[in-house]
Formats: sequence, C-alpha cells, structure tokens
Amino acid sequence: MRPATAEELAAKQGLDLPRPLRMVAPPETRSQAAYIGYFDDAIAVMQTAEALERTAYELAPTRPPRTSTTWRCAGLRACTRAMA
Repeated sequence: MRPATAEELAAKQGLDLPRPLRMVAPPETRSQAAYIGYFDDAIAVMQTAEALERTAYELAPTRPPRTSTTWRCAGLRACTRAMA
C-alpha cells in the first residue's frame, strides 16, 4: 500500500497511530514477532470494505505479473511448465 494512502485512511478512520506509519520491515529483525509487528499499521487501516477496495485497486495496476506460466501436456502424466 502506498504510504500516502495509509496516512489518508488512518486520518479518515480516526485512527490514533504513531507517525510515521510503519509499512516496511527492516531486512533484519530480532524475531518473527517483531517482523510481523511492522505490518500492524497497514493492517489497522485496511479494516473496512472501502479501505480494502481502495488498496487493492491501487496495488493491482502497479504490479504486473512477474511471469506467465503455460503448460505443455502430452497426456496426464507428462506435463512440463514453460516460463514465458
């Protein structure tokens, strides 16, 4: 989610979250619990249908698929995957 969107949604929902919002975990964290904690702010602002729809809409056009996968099959047991 875009940081500006998270800020706007937090303000619109009246959420009292510490600023700046934590949206990305650092490469090294002391534990898995600490790592997951970095996404609490993003989760907090996505608790309404409107917020989920907006964040999904903003994300979808900016993230093209990394690869497309096609399958080539010669019978049920002889399928290979070709990455395009």
